[in-house]
Amino acid sequence: MLSDRLLALRKANPLLPQTRIDELFALLLEKNSAIYVERWNKAGSAKRPLFVSKWTDWDLRAFADESFHSSRKCVDLMRELDPSSSYPAEGLQFSTLWGRAVELDMGEWCVNFKDYPIPYLLTKDIHFFGILVGAEEFEERFSIMLGETGINIPDVPLNWVAGSRLNPKYVVTTMLASPDPYNTTETVEMCWDDFGLDWALGEIRIRSGLRVFMRTASRYDDSRILFLPDLRLRVVLGM
Repeated sequence: MLSDRLLALRKANPLLPQTRIDELFALLLEKNSAIYVERWNKAGSAKRPLFVSKWTDWDLRAFADESFHSSRKCVDLMRELDPSSSYPAEGLQFSTLWGRAVELDMGEWCVNFKDYPIPYLLTKDIHFFGILVGAEEFEERFSIMLGETGINIPDVPLNWVAGSRLNPKYVVTTMLASPDPYNTTETVEMCWDDFGLDWALGEIRIRSGLRVFMRTASRYDDSRILFLPDLRLRVVLGM
């Protein structure tokens, strides 16, 4: 429509300069942007978060007991959880030191991404438990010396201070099998049965049954492409 009007305007005024036409296009673009902003403000659409993690029916419990709450026992737990780190022979002074046994139960854990139509992660009947030690050392005097030196860093796992376990009964992870992000009928569905995860020192161990399905619009055309009844994975966290 704009091209037709410009053509008619040029016929009526053959001497119309190109700068005038460029100016008309610039004014049109500015007006178009103003109309878009005005309509957006009138719509009042709420901003959606990029990432949503939804916990349903969750229950967190922390237990304090003499077996892991005293100063000596908290230090013993830290050395047990991280035996690769050297502990000073003269000991350390802490401003904060406590130990707790922690349990977390969730009926369902669902993870969604913005504009992603299906749950990225869906986990049900989760039980997470472990021992948590919190410590803060008193500040001490120190000195700094600058200079060049050679450091031989051994190729050993990172010192991850953790000893925890995650035991959900059923985990489902889903990936789209189509380049169309709104096609929710063609997916690759990974079902983890009796999923168990151990986060130990420098490594993560997974034991689970794994079933991988190719889902389609018709359930009659679904196919199982992989079945591992007793899958065991070990991930070493190294440098």
